[in-house]
Amino acid sequence: RALDVAPGQAVEVAFAGLPARPYCPTQRIDGNTELNELVFHLRRDGGALGAALGEAVHPGHAVRIKGPAGGTPYRPGPGRLILVSAETGFAPIWAIARAARHLETGREMVVVAGANDADDLYMRPALAWLRGTGVQQITLAASRDRRGQADVRHGPGTAHLPALRPSDSVHVAGPPE
Repeated sequence: RALDVAPGQAVEVAFAGLPARPYCPTQRIDGNTELNELVFHLRRDGGALGAALGEAVHPGHAVRIKGPAGGTPYRPGPGRLILVSAETGFAPIWAIARAARHLETGREMVVVAGANDADDLYMRPALAWLRGTGVQQITLAASRDRRGQADVRHGPGTAHLPALRPSDSVHVAGPPE
């Protein structure tokens, strides 16, 4: 059945044999997603589900999804939209960014995408799409290793935020640190 989940909101996902946890439905990195399809960004080395992919969890595995289960959904409005993510926290940020570019094409947007290691900045195709739609303020950041990538700044994404204005709407997603 259909889920009434807004961009940026999570659902509770429980694969049989694994604990339930919140995940945010989003778009594929290239932006292509079917109407009746749920897409999640998962790390193979992140938690019980990621480690179980391809092993204990396989195509046809039983899953229960309930939602919405929290998260701060995208809401159109005035002011700049500041989107900050770390690691797979890019999933809700990508969902919000896509919705905003379709619903508010002229709204100013700032995107900061971070990861511990520059090799984990998997969201580059999505950021290229955002650039192509007019988003000019996009920052990539890596806390530990940039591996000589000139377009990646050093430090956590939160270190690269612009000065905030009272009219800004800020969405942040990813590990608490």
